[in-house]
Amino acid sequence: MLVAYGHIAHTLWFHTTPGELSNSRFDAANAKRLDERKRVVRMLVIIVSVFAVSWFPFFTLQVGLSLYH
Repeated sequence: MLVAYGHIAHTLWFHTTPGELSNSRFDAANAKRLDERKRVVRMLVIIVSVFAVSWFPFFTLQVGLSLYH
């Protein structure tokens, strides 16, 4: 699961949007796109982290019960 979401984050961060200039010119539009990408990747990391933290106790209990049963 970590690998899959890592791949999604990598694609979101490094993939160029169709119609986007790929040169090194840094203007206000490119800065806005970069900020949007950072916000999307940050939101993805937060959602995956909350999911992992909330399900960790359940899966730990299930593994513990299956080992001792």
